[in-house]
Amino acid sequence: MNKRRTFVILIITILIVQFSILHTTQSNAISSNLILENTGIENKPSLTIITPDTPTGMEVIKSNVVRNGELEEAAGNGAPANFYSYGTGYSICNFTYQDEVYAGTYGSQIIAQGTKLNTGYGAGNRGVGSSSNTAVSEDLEIDLWFNPKASPDYGTNARMFVTLSFTRDYVDYYYMQYYLSRQTFTFTNQSNQVYYDLRESTLDTWYHLTRNVTDDFVKGMTPLTPLSSINLYHFRVYVESPTDATGDTILLMDEVSITNGTSYDYFAINGDFEAGDGSFWYASDFGPGNCELTQADKTQGNSAMNLTAYAPTIDQSSYQEVYTSLNLGWDTVPKGYVALQPGDAVFEFDWKYSDSGTGLGSQMAYWYISARNETDSTTLYYYLGTEDDLISQSNDSIAPTTRYRFAAPGMGTRDVWNHISLDMYNIFEYLNLKNFILNEIGFYVDVSSSDNTILQLLVDDFKLISYPTGDPGFEFDIGFDPSDPIRLWNTNAGINFANITTEAHTGQYAANLSSYGGLGTYHFNRHTYFPVTNNLFTDFWWRLDKLSSGGGAYANIRLILDTTYSIYYIVGSRNLNFVNDSGICYYIVDNHNQTGTWYNLFRNVTHDANSYFGIDNWNITYVSMNAYSDGSSEVVAIFDDINFVTDVTGPTLTNLVQVPSSAEYFEDVTVYVEAYDNIGLDSVELNYAIGSGPPSWASVQMTFNGAEFEATIPVQAYDTYVRYYIEAEDIYGHETTLGTDVSPYSYTVEDNIDPELLVEHPSELEDLGGLALFNITANDPGSGIATFEITIDGFTVYDEATAPLTYEWNTTDYSNAQHTIVFTVTDNTANEYWIGYVYTIFNEINVSPTPTTTEEGSLFGGLIGFGIIALTSSIVIYFSERRKKYLK
Repeated sequence: MNKRRTFVILIITILIVQFSILHTTQSNAISSNLILENTGIENKPSLTIITPDTPTGMEVIKSNVVRNGELEEAAGNGAPANFYSYGTGYSICNFTYQDEVYAGTYGSQIIAQGTKLNTGYGAGNRGVGSSSNTAVSEDLEIDLWFNPKASPDYGTNARMFVTLSFTRDYVDYYYMQYYLSRQTFTFTNQSNQVYYDLRESTLDTWYHLTRNVTDDFVKGMTPLTPLSSINLYHFRVYVESPTDATGDTILLMDEVSITNGTSYDYFAINGDFEAGDGSFWYASDFGPGNCELTQADKTQGNSAMNLTAYAPTIDQSSYQEVYTSLNLGWDTVPKGYVALQPGDAVFEFDWKYSDSGTGLGSQMAYWYISARNETDSTTLYYYLGTEDDLISQSNDSIAPTTRYRFAAPGMGTRDVWNHISLDMYNIFEYLNLKNFILNEIGFYVDVSSSDNTILQLLVDDFKLISYPTGDPGFEFDIGFDPSDPIRLWNTNAGINFANITTEAHTGQYAANLSSYGGLGTYHFNRHTYFPVTNNLFTDFWWRLDKLSSGGGAYANIRLILDTTYSIYYIVGSRNLNFVNDSGICYYIVDNHNQTGTWYNLFRNVTHDANSYFGIDNWNITYVSMNAYSDGSSEVVAIFDDINFVTDVTGPTLTNLVQVPSSAEYFEDVTVYVEAYDNIGLDSVELNYAIGSGPPSWASVQMTFNGAEFEATIPVQAYDTYVRYYIEAEDIYGHETTLGTDVSPYSYTVEDNIDPELLVEHPSELEDLGGLALFNITANDPGSGIATFEITIDGFTVYDEATAPLTYEWNTTDYSNAQHTIVFTVTDNTANEYWIGYVYTIFNEINVSPTPTTTEEGSLFGGLIGFGIIALTSSIVIYFSERRKKYLK
């Protein structure tokens, strides 16, 4: 460690001094600090503000385009809102029923009860045959007894009816229905379906149904010839209970016969159920399926979707399906979502499969995706579980539909949550499916063929991550079709007013829209659904090619919020006034009415919506481009890259400067930093902690001085350990730090200042004799005094850790000659300060004279050795040398 030493020599004798030895050298530490102070606050760039075009740091939004995909919102029936669901209610048929019969020992009973979600329906079935003697021309008759035993939901259209099915060579099919019980009858006969009203309103009563089937067929159907080629092949009695039923709907039936003109009875065997074994009859029996939101088991939010299928008996089957359409319109193709490149359409969701165990009947659950192009369709089935962890069906194709079946990742696991992420670009590439559009997704669960089987599928956080506008760059290319000029966008315009153009802003294509000749408004649009977050911007590109006078005209972009409120961005207009009202607001965009150049519409949608309509949880449900003309005016505009973007980048922090770089115990520390954000800064904070223990952070708002942000850490005592870091936040809550609370910047307060020393001493102008008294004041406010030393002629006479208040020099112990006394104080960082005095001692009697010191021990002698020549007395010469340790 180098030391800084300062000393003063008072010489009684006048000297001629060699100046090159006695000049003062400036401290390196002080010089370094000054440079740092001079440069630390210069040439700082000013804070950048937002530019007209989309700034850097923005991310194109790909949002979850499945409404209520988070599965948090329930419909009135408990199923997830915005999804369609259907499945089985409860029903059971008994063809060996004995409790109440019309005749004999046995009859039949059919029970149905709807659930909160599904209709309950049960059916008794029997084949009639397909031989020539079942032809309609054979004078067919039906005869049976029925009893509408119970119908608690008669008022909500519980119903009972008989259906007879006919066919011509199993190519053409015809149906005839006899209604036995229903509150209303509003059916209209069709070319292949006939209805007869035979309703009985009194319950728990036996009724006789007898009809000439041939006469009813001929009377009801469009004339069909020859009747001999149309055969009766199936009999069904059907009982239906509505959703949210209050009880069982029950039908009893007995003594069923169907005969021809020769009295041949097709149901001669067990048509009366007296075989007691149900032979020749088969049932459509179902257990209840269900779909609802549950809060009991989920991965996020408040709820998950719970699909269940339950079969109480081996004769019952149960299923439940839930699906949602991705179509937002349909012309030649569905206006769904496409995967033109990786990441364009990605499915994600969480799922958990549970069943009754291996080997119990048939149990399965799958997720499916339907897609199509102009000519073909496909369905992809991803099995989430089966009773034996196998897929029993293979891929198949019946033109124009191909079905693929896959084991989903995680298939075979039970009772644990799994996650699926599926990029449809990769799937379509793997299957060589070209130009396919996603148009429907769904889930299906099914159980059958075993007593008391139940399957449960939980689904949560379902997402299709895609562009909210489906095809924002108009790049989906499946060829030209004048009836559908912009394939994935709906339009009310013909090919002359809305079409695809190669004059694109980016990519190959853009969309052209025009109106002229007073034809009014043309548009192309997409229905959508995604939230207006606190950080939503448009990033649309438009080029106005023509805007002529001769009447009113405009071109604009319209956003609809929650199907009700409209925001219009006017890119061009002539001879029209736009007036805001409670449901509409207009914004004139930058570069309004400028033609021939591509311009970017970068608007803060969050601000535009909230500032006019009020702060709310808005959703964008519709995006459209519009062109209007009246009179002889004309407007032509091109649109491209209809993207929404969000700020995803925190502020940028650069050029941190600490002034001074090495803090002294008497100095504040000022920290400077440059801060910039692409949208807007909210705050810049300096966080600092004092001491080396567990940090307790103090926060100080940094202030902007016109070039940079600055804040001050107050003066701290010597050897104090100080940590700090910078934290900046933009107006959307994105944070950036320089340093962290775990890895901060730091410094330790230093002491590079000499101790303070004052010595009151005898006059230098007179000879010194006897006892000489020196009063001493020594101090070091920084690191403190480490040692205090007094030397006479180079020999130490005092060396302690504290400075004495006084020192008495007994000069009688020294010879009558010149002697040097030096007082030295050293602090705890090795800074030293010396004061030296040269006296001439004269005592009449020297009891113990001290010999003159050698050149090495005498400062005065040392000076003589360097060429200092004494000329006379009574002149004091001061000189100093400073040496200091360098800063780290």
